[in-house]
Formats: sequence, C-alpha cells, structure tokens
Amino acid sequence: MVTVYAGSSEVAPPRYRRAASELGRRLADLGWTVRTGAGRSPSLMGLVVDGARGRAEGVILHKFLRVRHPTLPTSVVRTMPHRKAGLIRGAKALIVLPGGFGTMDELFEVLVLHQIDEFRGPIIVLNLDGYYDAILAWIRRARRERFLRDADLRRLRWVRSVAGAVKELP
Repeated sequence: MVTVYAGSSEVAPPRYRRAASELGRRLADLGWTVRTGAGRSPSLMGLVVDGARGRAEGVILHKFLRVRHPTLPTSVVRTMPHRKAGLIRGAKALIVLPGGFGTMDELFEVLVLHQIDEFRGPIIVLNLDGYYDAILAWIRRARRERFLRDADLRRLRWVRSVAGAVKELP
C-alpha cells in the first residue's frame, strides 16, 4: 500500500491534475493499492483514485463526507489525528503531490514520525515544476543552521516526475 498526500482543491492547474491521474494509473499497474484522503474528482486526491481504477481506499473526516469520492471504499473518522494515523497505517511508502496547508501538515507530521522510527517507508516528494523548491531551500537552510542533520535530509526523496516517483518505491 502506498499513501498519497495531495491537494483537495478542485481547480488545481491541469499539469498537476494530469500527474495525479498518471500516478494513480502507474501505481495500480504495478499492483499497489493507493490510500488517500478520499476527496472526489477533480481534486488531486480524487484524480489519483480515478487513475488507480479500483485499487484505492480512503480515510476521510466525517465533516467532509459531502466531498467524498463516490466510488472509493472509505474509512470515516471523527478527528484529524485519527485520519492521519489511518492514512499511514500499513503504508510501505508515501508520495506527496502538490497541495496546500493540509498536505504540508501531513508531510511534516510524517517526517517527524520518520525521525522517531514510527514510519519507516520512503517519503517521496513529487516536486512538479519546482512546486516544492521553496520548502527544499528551507530544509537545506535548516541543515546549514544545524536544526537538522544530514540523516534528516535523506528522509525525503525529491523527484520531478511521476516516473521518478514510481522508481523510488520499495
């Protein structure tokens, strides 16, 4: 199982929407089950699910059932901590597509879990069109300023294409 963090915006640029669909398709073609936040299309979450053609599952907050993907088997939870735990439970890898505050929150939480050995899979950041370049620059600065170690930088695998993300899977 691969967890995919992705934006819930239904108006994301077409290049990100195409990548989300392609990622879902490629993961399914390789036999992976995809787990997402269960948003519907045309959010990036929903497009990953559509691309995965039935090889997907979701975890969603009760308050967001109105935007749930209509065909996705989904666990419904009451709190964000339960949602986050459900998203990574059993995951062998995590892929991060472009997104907003929620995607950033999930990424940084899983990085902390990786630091304390509560998540061990690769964390693959799909840095499409340099979307995450500013975050990468901050991480490098945090390393230079000694807030992070070299091992912390290696927790993330930075790729620029869906093909690159798939190659990083265990």
